[in-house]
Amino acid sequence: MAMNWKKICASVTLGCMLAGGFCSTALAYAEYHDVNYNTAQGQAIMDMSEAGVVGGYEDGSFRPDGYLTRAEFTKIINGVFRYKETGEPVEAFDDVNGHWAHLQIKIARQNGYIGGVGAIKGVGDDCFAPNAALTREQVAVMLSRILNLENIFHMNIVLQDPVSGWAKADVEKAIVCGVFKLEPGNTFRAAQPITRAEVCEVLAPYVQKDYLVSQMSYRQIQAALQEAVTALGTLHYTDAARTTIISNLTVCMNDALKASWNGAELSKEYVKAAYKDEIKETLDLYNHLSSASRKELKKDIVNSMSLDALAVLYDYFLSDDEEDK
Repeated sequence: MAMNWKKICASVTLGCMLAGGFCSTALAYAEYHDVNYNTAQGQAIMDMSEAGVVGGYEDGSFRPDGYLTRAEFTKIINGVFRYKETGEPVEAFDDVNGHWAHLQIKIARQNGYIGGVGAIKGVGDDCFAPNAALTREQVAVMLSRILNLENIFHMNIVLQDPVSGWAKADVEKAIVCGVFKLEPGNTFRAAQPITRAEVCEVLAPYVQKDYLVSQMSYRQIQAALQEAVTALGTLHYTDAARTTIISNLTVCMNDALKASWNGAELSKEYVKAAYKDEIKETLDLYNHLSSASRKELKKDIVNSMSLDALAVLYDYFLSDDEEDK
């Protein structure tokens, strides 16, 4: 009997992806007169607008080169990843009481992706600075937390412009994982405010999550495999069979990711052909596990990663083609 994880994937609730259904119908998509839709940023703005997580202005503009505040960004992030209140008690920042985004900031703190800025003279010791401009390195840090980014290949990124010490590791992870691109001269502009268009370009691949791999973007598939590799690395067993299963999957996914970064097509067909023997061995080992061991292994994997990662892991590495016909 082959692994049948499709029902499992459909039923598992994971905080990041299923944390809520925030979407503002007031931010419906419109043709902004100052957006060029023939560019990558223009397409990203359209995708984000259609999802209802960003909007334009009354004059019909989007102002793609305008800046975002830290408060505005939390609202967008909560919309993209569908975060909602968890009920967990959190201490409020000293400078958000009465602010229009106080609930969005509370949700962000409950879900663990924001931090404070320390003391602000005349305000308090634990502040968020909701109206301050959002910098590129701050976005990299928050997305690193949300997406659980890891530099699993220990690639060395040499930036030619300064990055704050507290953000350096997360900036490097964001670049290695393709969330941000290096700019000419290996620069990042870490301390500069991020523009509205740049935020859309960074977040568009993650909006309107769909757990059908065929409807996922190339970047989403890469990100899902990256997450799956990291998650599997946390699983350890004393028996040889399950240890080999985890090892086979990790090695194959690592190799597939490396190949995709070197220009190979990251498709199900490529993976099935390139890792045919490893996949067959993995399925054979799984099918010969005891019922209790199979149940524990499935539970551990399901609980270790998001639905996107599970979907790609299943379709690319664990599905039995005969079963799917």
